[in-house]
Amino acid sequence: MQVVVSALANSGMAANRLQLEITESVLMQNTFATLATLHELRKLGVQIAMDDFGTGYSSLSYLRSFPFDKIKIDRSFIQDLPNGVEPLAIVRAVTSLADNLSIISTAEEEDRRCVGTAMAFSSSFRDGPGRGRARNP
Repeated sequence: MQVVVSALANSGMAANRLQLEITESVLMQNTFATLATLHELRKLGVQIAMDDFGTGYSSLSYLRSFPFDKIKIDRSFIQDLPNGVEPLAIVRAVTSLADNLSIISTAEEEDRRCVGTAMAFSSSFRDGPGRGRARNP
């Protein structure tokens, strides 16, 4: 916590411009303390994203216990979109869940066809880090 506060103070960057990506494995370690720290960071204005969503054991319970700003769908689901109905159903479900919870969904994948397919499911899906482009329905 103090490292983030110091970095923001030293850089002069506004807290709302900082996004920290948290993996489910981090959340699984000392859950109470981790969630308390995430809530403190959120109070500062720092945005929190859950990275590699769908690869851990308790993704849905974490969505109930912390209001994430963004869900980053694991790359493996996006890469597999052309290969069958299962990956398509999973991405569709995750983007719908994110929309219903008012959370931005995104993925890290360079195959523009795969990302385009994922973008078709959600009004809040963004096509990866740094691109900042939301698809409007």
